Amino acid sequence: MLKVETVAPLKPTSLPTSILLSPVYASGTSAVEYVMPKSITPTICEAGGYVLKIVNTGTCTVTYKTEGNTQYLPSETYRQNIEILKDSLPAVAPTPVVTPAPTPTVTPVEKRTISCVKGKKTVTRTGTAPKCPKGFRVKR
Repeated sequence: MLKVETVAPLKPTSLPTSILLSPVYASGTSAVEYVMPKSITPTICEAGGYVLKIVNTGTCTVTYKTEGNTQYLPSETYRQNIEILKDSLPAVAPTPVVTPAPTPTVTPVEKRTISCVKGKKTVTRTGTAPKCPKGFRVKR
């Protein structure tokens, strides 16, 4: 069975230019097989051998995985998160600025009332553009 030994998480207190990782190796084979770390967060850190180059503050995620061969299957991917701090303070994401949406100005709609006449019958209509019913005419 293939087993990958992992290293303890690192928490530097200031922003170094690089971190030296402990060698990780696969056990269960007749020969010791060292597993090189790979960074999946290249905007935070870059892995080159067992040296991690620090690019920015944040969470650096490094993965370890042995490749399969004719005798063994590939291992699972193991992850290691390393918090990169600056000036002994945790890296903090900027607070989003919330800009309220402007409230639409409502212009009041002018309503008109008209009186409509048909013989002795009178009706009134109110609205923005009132019209008399069929057969009625506007009373002046």
